[in-house]
Amino acid sequence: MRMSEAPLRCPQCLCVFVCVLLFVVATGFVEGQIDPPADWEGSSAPLVRRPTHSVSATGFCRILGYVRAQNDVFPNNSGKTLAVLVGDLYREPMFLTRLKLVTKDGVQFGVDFMGNSLFKGPEVDPSRLTLDLGLNTSLKIRRDWGKITLRTGGVTWYRQSRLTVWGNRTFNRMSLFDRRPQTTVDQRPWMRYQEYLDKGLVDMGLRYGSRAFQGAFLGLSDLPRGMQVKGVVGKSNFNRAFFEGAPNFTSSWRVLKNVNSQGTVAYNMLISRSALDTLSLDARSYQLHTLECKASLREHVMVVEGGWGRYIESMQSDVQHGGAFFLDIRPTPKASWPLSLRGYRISPQFVNVTGNFLNSSVLEVFPNIAGIGATVRAPFESPLVGLGTPVNNRQGIEMHMDGRLWNCQVNVGAGVSSEINPTQGGISYFHLVNGETLSRLNLFSQAWGPYNDLNSVYRRTFEVASLSDSLIASAASFKKRFNTLEAQVKKRGKWLGRDWMVMSLYRANTAQRDWISLPRSAGQALIKQRCLQMDVGLEINTRLTVLGHAGLERVIGNSETARGDADSPSVSNRFWHRLIGSQEIQTMARNQTHRRLGFGMDISLSEGTNLYIRQQWYAYEDPNFMLNQLSGRETMVELKLTF
Repeated sequence: MRMSEAPLRCPQCLCVFVCVLLFVVATGFVEGQIDPPADWEGSSAPLVRRPTHSVSATGFCRILGYVRAQNDVFPNNSGKTLAVLVGDLYREPMFLTRLKLVTKDGVQFGVDFMGNSLFKGPEVDPSRLTLDLGLNTSLKIRRDWGKITLRTGGVTWYRQSRLTVWGNRTFNRMSLFDRRPQTTVDQRPWMRYQEYLDKGLVDMGLRYGSRAFQGAFLGLSDLPRGMQVKGVVGKSNFNRAFFEGAPNFTSSWRVLKNVNSQGTVAYNMLISRSALDTLSLDARSYQLHTLECKASLREHVMVVEGGWGRYIESMQSDVQHGGAFFLDIRPTPKASWPLSLRGYRISPQFVNVTGNFLNSSVLEVFPNIAGIGATVRAPFESPLVGLGTPVNNRQGIEMHMDGRLWNCQVNVGAGVSSEINPTQGGISYFHLVNGETLSRLNLFSQAWGPYNDLNSVYRRTFEVASLSDSLIASAASFKKRFNTLEAQVKKRGKWLGRDWMVMSLYRANTAQRDWISLPRSAGQALIKQRCLQMDVGLEINTRLTVLGHAGLERVIGNSETARGDADSPSVSNRFWHRLIGSQEIQTMARNQTHRRLGFGMDISLSEGTNLYIRQQWYAYEDPNFMLNQLSGRETMVELKLTF
């Protein structure tokens, strides 16, 4: 008797019993009468109907390793002459599976499972296999009035508009020697290079041009009257709280309407708030509101976006307001004049660390968060940037041309820009030849190297060149001006029945006091950067492509930038020095030289399985900064399988 009455005296058990009973009854009404199992030896009742119409799974698996041997090393960076690295050090997925289920009603349900190996050898805290990249789930529902998309879980890559959430795509002027793990696996490896030669485009994967978010995503498309809505509420890697565990969030939304077949109008919004103390009494926040219009004008497409931003450094500081404007006019593939124009003006108070532009008015550092958040930041002090990368507190204009000349594919771009308000501090610039190699020496770190000038971010390394004491004392009363020139020549043909290609890429950047045109001598520009890269490829057969690479980069500072620790100056141009002797300009400031030679093979082992090998010899030297001496060789082997 006690045993039979015991369940009635437990409210929790009673609730569970009632819920189970209601579930069974409700299921019976939905599915009809529940028949007993036909096969009593089975462990479950037969299904009344098939739950899914189709099931599919796709994904990839990567096996990656590096071996690096150095002849000259930085004295304060562990001094390792030999290193063996396993796994992707940039936290790229080593394994990805996408499971997709579709019901008879057209409802799609998907799950993305991503795994990443953080193994880097012996550490104080052992690395482990984690799900930091996330376990994502998605749901797509089609109805008569439109389509609904829901997504949540770990990391999802999202883009919206150029002034809110956007990842810079530049103009695809790049060297194809460096591997990108997101690229597809072609049974004929040569197709990757042929696509780039013919169209100027290359598949860079989902991450390219997008920003990482964790949160809930909503998308409404195919709505009446040509309306579309999408947005996210969650967290961004660039919008972190000052202390780990403190509340922070980012929310971004877009409402778009198709005006006609030739254009669209959209409203974009972004709100971000990050706590600055453990009690969440103080916070850094900003809001952005923009209007965006896109229209087709005969042979060109025009995109215009303008908006207003509100920024608060902390609750005790004043509210700052600023505007931004962005214009992009690009030709269609059928345009008779392949000219494009881009202009922008972004005020220093228009702050956004998830947008398409770099912020030179806000220091993007999160010092008290373990891992990647403690070290990652973008160039802060007056950055030298390539074409297609706007900067806040700056206004500029760019022109581009793409066409054929002497049976070669040629694309050229030039741009000028200027600060809106004078800024203190130095000038930052990315290393273009050995930047990815340097970043692997000290992952996601700031202020490292012999002179604490290097900063490693995702697959790139930038350096900060400080100005002389006299300029710092004057609080940088002048506005820095910037000039950029980029030119690429691509050509392909046949040799003994085999495809070959040659690509040459030249980039030049300067920072100075006045509006000028390129070129300019090293003594007049604060910082002058020149880079030349060449790639040569040959398809041996449909399963094997071999590559050759050569790169040279020069960075020269004038007397207004920081001096080195050498006893005597060095010539800024060795070639001209050999021709004209001692008349060539000499400098005690930066006089850097980066060199790299490389050889690679792309091998198709079977359908969906490729092997990639890269061997490079690199060197970095500066006679005026005597500790900046680095040289070595590195071998990369990657096996990628897709299914």
